[in-house]
Amino acid sequence: MLCAVCISAIIASCADISGNKSSSGAQSDAPETIQKEVMGRISRRVLSQIPDAGRLKEVRARGVLRVALPATEKPFQYPDPRFGLPAGFNPSLANEISSVLEVKTNIVMAGEVNKSKNSDWHDKFDVMFLTGETQDCEGGRRIKYFFTGVEGWKTLCVSEQGGPELSAAVVEILIYLNETGIFARLYHDYVE
Repeated sequence: MLCAVCISAIIASCADISGNKSSSGAQSDAPETIQKEVMGRISRRVLSQIPDAGRLKEVRARGVLRVALPATEKPFQYPDPRFGLPAGFNPSLANEISSVLEVKTNIVMAGEVNKSKNSDWHDKFDVMFLTGETQDCEGGRRIKYFFTGVEGWKTLCVSEQGGPELSAAVVEILIYLNETGIFARLYHDYVE
């Protein structure tokens, strides 16, 4: 009987009648809330001069940035040997871009998309990392983001279907990633 009373007292201190979490439960959500607030402030600062319109507005409404990567090319993109998910410099860069946009990333290793010259890639992807052989960016804006001594510039193609806002946002985000050292950290983690 005494055990039942003790258990009831413990349960009552952890939740109220409506099932809400106690204050100790709310504290466990604090780091995620703080991270969202910080990313929101960064996003507003980085993207303050870009109207929330066109493809940028569409991506934010969808909550997902759809990214196409070329075929395996270590250290830039390759399937993680444990899980088969895309890993490397480019997927990490895409995740950083998505963080500032405050959306999730859907990354596909779609090497064949880069080899085709069709203009319907906009229907499937918002951003496409290009290979050295394929620099076709029909209906999008080519953005140089990484220089290699052997291949020259690595570029990505950002869809401008619906307007230039998404590509302008990506340019501003790349500048932010460079200024804050995040780009250098990615280089150190994957390329160096």
